[in-house]
Parts: sequence; structure tokens; C-alpha cells
Amino acid sequence: MPPIKHGATVRAIGATPEYRTWSAMKTRCLNPRNHAYLNYGGRGIALCDRWREFRNFLADMGPRPSLAHSIDRIDNDGPYSRENCRWATKSEQARNRHKGQRLIIGAESLMLTEWSERSGVPLRTIDDRLRYGWKPERAVFEPVASVKARRQAQSALEWSATEERGIAKRLLDSERQKARQ
Repeated sequence: MPPIKHGATVRAIGATPEYRTWSAMKTRCLNPRNHAYLNYGGRGIALCDRWREFRNFLADMGPRPSLAHSIDRIDNDGPYSRENCRWATKSEQARNRHKGQRLIIGAESLMLTEWSERSGVPLRTIDDRLRYGWKPERAVFEPVASVKARRQAQSALEWSATEERGIAKRLLDSERQKARQ
């Protein structure tokens, strides 16, 4: 029986994104010579039998929603299968990593990436603030002052202190002058 044509590898245009995803997924799970095998097949990440054929993979997953989406396993230790996979963006996938850190503020528990998206404070800044001992609510919601704003504030403080010293010196000089008269 001849193989079933799926049209996903037309030579003139190259393979479709879905076909490239399926092929890479299959190779990293099944080929010990693949550079990524140790992190996938080598640690027990399997490819379900149904997905060994591209047409079944495509039927289960459907087309990739956008260029920003790639395949994501919901359970990082689970197999590539219809029940455990979805198309997801990089930020959605970042929330699904083992290394993700949860932070509880009030009654809400979110990943640091989610707190960062919500507050507009960069993830690295929140992480640094927490390591320096800031309370979670302050680390997430205190706005980030720009370097320029910090320098201007410092400069204003220095000018203010210099001005106060100048005023104090003039007052002292005038008091001394009155005392001599």
C-alpha cells in the first residue's frame, strides 16, 4: 500500500511549520544521535504511537495558530500526545517550566512572569528585589525609577544640601559682622 500523501512537504515551498514541528519532536524523542535526545527521549519523554504518523498529529493539534506559537507539553515530564500538548506562545511556555517561581501576594499565587506582566516591572528587577529582601508586594508593584530620574534626584539632593550650607554660611557671616559692629 503506498504512503498517504498529506501535502505538508511540498518541495517548491518547503515543509509546513506543523510538519517541521512534528519532525523535530519525533527526532528528539526517538533518535539517540540527535543533539537534544538526552533532554527528551533520553529522560523518558515519549511520542505516543498515534503521533508517529504526521496526519494523526495534524488532526489532533490542528494548524499552528500564529508564528508566535510552538508545541508545548502541559506536563513537562509527560509524553508528546493529544492529551498533553497544545500550541503556546513563549510567555505561556515560560509559565510551564520547572524553574518557574511562584509568589503569593494577598490571596493570589502567580508565577513571577505573570506578576511582571501585570505590574509592568521587569522580571529581572522583581527577582533581584526579592533576593535583596524586599517584601513581595513592594518588589512587584513599586515602579522602577529610570537611571536618569535617579541621577536627577541625587543631583537635586546634592544641590539642596550645598544651597543649605551656603545659606547657613551667609547667616553666620552676617551674625559675625553684626557682632563686630
